[in-house]
Amino acid sequence: MANFDIQLITQADHPELIAFWKSCDGIFVGDSDAADKFALYLARNPHSNFLARSEGQIIGTALAGHDGRRGTLRHVAVGTKHRGLGLGRILIERCLNQLAVEGVQRNYVIVLADNEDGLEFWKHNGWEKLEDCVLFAMGRVS
Repeated sequence: MANFDIQLITQADHPELIAFWKSCDGIFVGDSDAADKFALYLARNPHSNFLARSEGQIIGTALAGHDGRRGTLRHVAVGTKHRGLGLGRILIERCLNQLAVEGVQRNYVIVLADNEDGLEFWKHNGWEKLEDCVLFAMGRVS
């Protein structure tokens, strides 16, 4: 595996994160990723969002937040050249460990229905597709 460092995400990383996510298939970047909203997310979840860098460039990310009972992972992405090497699992483990420290034991991830690679990744890594749930939303797509 390439040499990389994992670090907590900060607001200063925002512009680079947006560019990275836009370069990744299967990641939706919307209004909720705007700098001001991202700052609120980080303020509410300051210790559970990670990125991996190699040679100064972001090569992977995983965001995790919770409501006090259930955690949700978002924007779990690994750059194409670094996939298949375990980096995604490492980032997810960091998120889940921090959520556990904060008392969260049940976690979810939202995967776009047409993201076949993502769906296979989560299934391969032991996550259960919930067949008895339907996700509803209200408001703008963001």
